[in-house]
Amino acid sequence: MKMLQELTDITFGYSFRGAIEGNPNGNYRVIQARNISSDSTFEDPSELERVSIDSTRSEAFVKRGEVLITSRGATVGGFKATLFDCDSDLPVLASSSLFILHSIKEVLPEYLVAYLNSDKAQRELQDRATGATVRSIPRS
Repeated sequence: MKMLQELTDITFGYSFRGAIEGNPNGNYRVIQARNISSDSTFEDPSELERVSIDSTRSEAFVKRGEVLITSRGATVGGFKATLFDCDSDLPVLASSSLFILHSIKEVLPEYLVAYLNSDKAQRELQDRATGATVRSIPRS
């Protein structure tokens, strides 16, 4: 069985310095772990928080067909994955509470999301997670 890092490039979301401050005239939208519902879907991109940032690294942008997975969770099923399968009026940044799976190879992104949300994958993620109360999965 192939490891996840053999199937995709994994990057961290954008690390905001402090709380994310919304701006109705912001130049980016930001998707956060809280935007991914328990059924692994997320809000319409037009409903995502708008933020103003002068410049940012390009790896934190999310494109259609990429997979997002929460990097922190409390229990089995706590690491939710979703497919970013829509267009947005503004570029979308993932926050640091998410990993972005870019350049997915050999599997359909939809399958990868279904697998990552399965009980088996959730147990594997929990086995690799660190922390006592709020578990986090390392990028490796």
